[in-house]
Amino acid sequence: MAKHNVTSGQTVVFVGDSSHVKAQEIEKQLRTAVGDAGQVTRADTAKGVSGDAKVDAVVSVGSKDTHTSEHLEQLIKILKPDGFITLYEPLQGRTASDSEALSRALTFAGFIEPSIGQSGEFVEVSAKKPDWEIGATQKLSLKKPAAKQWTAKADDDLIDEDALLGEEEKNSRPSTKRDDCEVTSTRKACKNCSCGRADDEAKEVRQKLTIDMIENPGVSSGCGNCALGDAFRCGGCPYRGLPTFKVGEKITIPDSFLADEI
Repeated sequence: MAKHNVTSGQTVVFVGDSSHVKAQEIEKQLRTAVGDAGQVTRADTAKGVSGDAKVDAVVSVGSKDTHTSEHLEQLIKILKPDGFITLYEPLQGRTASDSEALSRALTFAGFIEPSIGQSGEFVEVSAKKPDWEIGATQKLSLKKPAAKQWTAKADDDLIDEDALLGEEEKNSRPSTKRDDCEVTSTRKACKNCSCGRADDEAKEVRQKLTIDMIENPGVSSGCGNCALGDAFRCGGCPYRGLPTFKVGEKITIPDSFLADEI
């Protein structure tokens, strides 16, 4: 690759402080490289370069404070497609992340193929403008792929689903045992019972209420819920329909109720 990415006969824009020794040295090298057939235009900043110019290469000497995104976006506008840009920044006090940040800034500005090197006491970062102009368009001719049709043939191998079952699966039958909802026989069925327990309770034969059960209510209760009211009583509880009471304390009820139950 030619020095500063510049060859004889090319037009070049050089951006840099003319009082800087490195800038003076590079400008002299550029004028020698392009020869009499070429041209080198110098500007102190990117803003001093006409946006209508189209040159083969751009060389800029500055720092991370001068090579900003705005600076790079201005320089890419004056480059011809396939033109090169070469940036020089002092090596002293520089970190690897600074060079990587400059490389990313070049990419975001529209340049391609950025590379980082060293030239004496300066870091040299170069990149290339794509071989198309910014904003260029091209019509794409897209053809829709033909839809694939699936057809079944008479001789296609079909799998017998029963053949996938083992003997154990074939002989298994669903269980008909009703769940007890994990409660004992002394508890009521759930409010939204779906296991059949509520149906079984409804079929239970209700025990007849006796005088002794009224005189000493709840003493012989198996579940202990008889005194709490119908909401807690079993389906066959003889105390269903009666108000709550205290265990062992006589229940006072109308005579008509006893006539029906005893």
